[in-house]
Amino acid sequence: MAIALTDNVRASIIADYQAGEKVAYVAAKHGISRMTVVKTARRAGCEARTSARWTDADRERVLDLWADSNSCKTIARVTGIPRGTAEWIVGKAAILGDARAMPRPRPVRANRAALP
Repeated sequence: MAIALTDNVRASIIADYQAGEKVAYVAAKHGISRMTVVKTARRAGCEARTSARWTDADRERVLDLWADSNSCKTIARVTGIPRGTAEWIVGKAAILGDARAMPRPRPVRANRAALP
């Protein structure tokens, strides 16, 4: 059941968020969900926080390595970016239409049953 936030509680949430408190801490302090904290701060015009550690240069390097036919496993080893993150970067770029991230054809493998 949704509970309406009072102006005082809303002001406290915004103050804590702007002070740099962790969203989970603010949520627990006020007995609300983390998403309510984020939405309240966003509606108040607070700067959105990001947890992205990867720069645009890192993303460009991942896409360039992918375009050079490297696997995400190899990209992870070379760049230090987790493989799942490399996969996400390539997938997101493909959705956005970046030609470097387009899927590559799978290699054709012989049918084992047909081999002598």
